[in-house]
Amino acid sequence: MAKIFGKLEPRDEYTHEVGAEPNFNESMYFNFFDPDRRLGGFLRVGNRPNEGYAEMTATVFLPDGRVLFDFQRPKISDNAAFDAGGTRFEVIEPTHRLRTSYRGSPVALGEPREMTDPRRAFTTNPRVAVSIDLVHTAVGPIYGSAHDEAEAEAPHEEQFAKAHYEQHMRVAGSVDIDGERVEISGHGLRDHSWG
Repeated sequence: MAKIFGKLEPRDEYTHEVGAEPNFNESMYFNFFDPDRRLGGFLRVGNRPNEGYAEMTATVFLPDGRVLFDFQRPKISDNAAFDAGGTRFEVIEPTHRLRTSYRGSPVALGEPREMTDPRRAFTTNPRVAVSIDLVHTAVGPIYGSAHDEAEAEAPHEEQFAKAHYEQHMRVAGSVDIDGERVEISGHGLRDHSWG
């Protein structure tokens, strides 16, 4: 188990009870980069159960400058898991090892600035089949904090999150793009927040 700096418990690796805030959000984010392959990216799922949907983002940065990008708001009815829009996060060993996976068809952006007009970018660019399967292993402690009483007394609209933590990770696994597999061995950062 990795060391924890802050008011956190290993059970905080999992989802939390949904608060009464209309915009309650619990999210996890994982990034990765393999310097030898010059390939990286990030995955994020943000559950918004009081609003009935999750936000899912998957991004892969290719060595040739193209960016593969997917964003969805799939419907959810609870905060039971990080599993939406083809993206799934699993805790293998709390504070130490987690698995991320993604299966989808992101757009392939030759010019990433096209996302300034998302509707056009999503309708005029080709889609590619992508499969990501990565294991993130701790290389350092978790830094963060859980619910702060002073923040709890502030109006909901002035609160940022009840808790947030981050951790540096070693990342290994694979990224498949249109059937071509790239083995990944690199590093990244992850975070988890709720409130």
